[in-house]
Amino acid sequence: MTRRALRFGILGAARIAAPALITPCASEPRAVVVGVASRSRERATAFARQHSISWTAPNYGALVRHPDVDAVYNALPASSHFEWTVEALRAGKHVLCEKPFAANADQAERMVAEAERAGRVVAEAFHYRYHPLAHRFISVCQSGMLGRVEELDAGFNVPVPNRGDIRWQASLAGGATMDLGCYPIHWLRAICQSEPEVRWAEAEERTPGVDACMQADLRFPDGARGRVHCSMKADTTREAWLHVRGSAGEMRVTNPLAPHLGNELRVRTRDGESAQAVEGDTTYTYQLGAFTDVVLDGGELPTGGKDAIGNMRTIDAVYRAAGMSPR
Repeated sequence: MTRRALRFGILGAARIAAPALITPCASEPRAVVVGVASRSRERATAFARQHSISWTAPNYGALVRHPDVDAVYNALPASSHFEWTVEALRAGKHVLCEKPFAANADQAERMVAEAERAGRVVAEAFHYRYHPLAHRFISVCQSGMLGRVEELDAGFNVPVPNRGDIRWQASLAGGATMDLGCYPIHWLRAICQSEPEVRWAEAEERTPGVDACMQADLRFPDGARGRVHCSMKADTTREAWLHVRGSAGEMRVTNPLAPHLGNELRVRTRDGESAQAVEGDTTYTYQLGAFTDVVLDGGELPTGGKDAIGNMRTIDAVYRAAGMSPR
């Protein structure tokens, strides 16, 4: 008996929805986008027409309650992730929520508790985590190839010159750490497979309450020291990097964020140095496949609820260490 494809509804006619879900669905027979809702019905209609989506909902509530929707992709601003993820879960839908998972850790905990009550899958869309490059760099660190991991350094910078961008809005849970720093924090947590203590952080604010850039020092339970950097200042250079130093070697990863656009994994040990580009499909294709697998067949996702709570707790701690309030 052929199973029906997992039917997705999209919350928010956001640019990210096309590469993150619509395009991967075109090559995934077990998943399909059936509907979309936006703040503006006109915008939703235009988005649906552009991407050949069959129907639009008059509002977010109508989409999450629609009987033809099995799963919701929440592409709304971070300030709306809690409300509409919870509404979708209460309506019996699975949820793939864009990062950052919530505005703060308290919201994240309540979202995950709601998913457990509903018996539904909820996951944070850290797409990089599903690519072969992520599996490879985590494996290198966990295998002992580098010896004991001692220091980690990671960063993600993207210039955001438009001050009208939602990332500059405190009311929309904006900030460099929320939008960008969540990634290097996640890379380090994925490698160390544990939760860090935030020892120190320093932010530069350009909009009151919103960090334009952030750097923070982390300490993991096994003694490994981590440093994360992020910036959305207009004069910053777009880049994403990950460096790990161990007692027996070093690893450098170029573009751990979107390796399908080009990457390099360089490892140096006493036995010599190697460099490779890890090939694969788009990160979003792997993410959709993994999410669909778990919804249809069961299992756990590496960016599921427990992991999402851990990342939000670290983000909150970074803000507090920098003398700022969590979102």
